[in-house]
Amino acid sequence: MNKRILVLVTLLILFVLSSSFGVEPVRRTGEITFSGFIQDEIYFNVEPLHPESINLLSDEIMPGSRGVDIGTWTLKIDNPPVQQTRFAIQYDYNPLQSPNPLISDEIAYVLIERDELGDSSSLTQRSSGEEIVIISSLKSGSTLINKVLSVALTDDGRATALRAAATNTYESNITISLNAD
Repeated sequence: MNKRILVLVTLLILFVLSSSFGVEPVRRTGEITFSGFIQDEIYFNVEPLHPESINLLSDEIMPGSRGVDIGTWTLKIDNPPVQQTRFAIQYDYNPLQSPNPLISDEIAYVLIERDELGDSSSLTQRSSGEEIVIISSLKSGSTLINKVLSVALTDDGRATALRAAATNTYESNITISLNAD
């Protein structure tokens, strides 16, 4: 029993001595940084609506008319970039021409843009080479823009069409570009 008491007293003394010297327990910490991102998404699409050839002498394409719907474009921006970004649409096109080298007629037309909902009051003529800033700054969330494109002859285009060679090969490529910077 004496040995037990001696061991207990020794342990008690060691415990009291170690706590009196102020030995702090060892403590170490580490840190983990959690990072995440949200990528901006831009969807731009151009679709033709009228793939068949249009009668260039019909009333629906004459100057001053609403024109014939030929295509649409859609721009959808989800989670826009934080920094200010300029989004613009540019139209490039040339007069209607025939690839036949014997036909030199060039039939001028205008490109007409409107909101997809079909509101006739929103008709806007767009020139070739014109760049339209559509969004200069965005808020969080989603932005959706849909436009319908139509064509109508100019007065000069109508005059040329009335005297032009009869052929079904008149064509013009219209390029719609999205520019973001």
